[in-house]
Amino acid sequence: MYDLLLLLSAIDPSILSGEEAKDIFLPDIQGWDKEFAYEDKYVKEQLGQDLTMAFTYRNGSKVMYVSIQISKNLHLWEDSLLYEPERSNKPKAEVIEYREVTINQALKGRWFVFIRPNSTMEEAVLYWLENSKFKIGSSIEDRFVLISLWNYPKVLREQGFDNIEEVYLSFAKSIALHWRDLKTNSSSNYLILLVIITIAASIIIFILYRRRAIKEL
Repeated sequence: MYDLLLLLSAIDPSILSGEEAKDIFLPDIQGWDKEFAYEDKYVKEQLGQDLTMAFTYRNGSKVMYVSIQISKNLHLWEDSLLYEPERSNKPKAEVIEYREVTINQALKGRWFVFIRPNSTMEEAVLYWLENSKFKIGSSIEDRFVLISLWNYPKVLREQGFDNIEEVYLSFAKSIALHWRDLKTNSSSNYLILLVIITIAASIIIFILYRRRAIKEL
């Protein structure tokens, strides 16, 4: 398990394993086992993303799917399902619901229920965006983090869940809280690191100055 007292800016998401990403980016939720599912290398390559992975939370036969995409440029669900097909004159998804939802006082998400072309099954996604600095190559850069919860509402109802949106929101709140702590601790440690570096640099400059002054005596 990774300690939250780490610097996100010291992490290169492009080289993380699935298990590492799972332990860093997702919290433990009581009653649910979190697992790494797969890395979508095709989407990662096509969209030029740093990380494109899927995970699951499981409780017996019950499952919730989570995807995390870290990238320089935004590519949302609507882009793939609505806007790009429309631009290329291809069938697009049928929108059932599409609206903003409140995850917490400081964070809004998007609730998106749709049916893909050539399908009759409704799919529901709750996604939101985080922003953070990561180590990209030899530099530190800003990145978007797209976190999505996905499932089939019909399957969830068959598993005994009544208020589907509330099920999604309960997971979203836990994950969003984890990211708030992760970014807060990362930012605090980054400032501490800067202070340490500044103090160390000041000491080195003072020592060099003293040596030079002694030589000139």
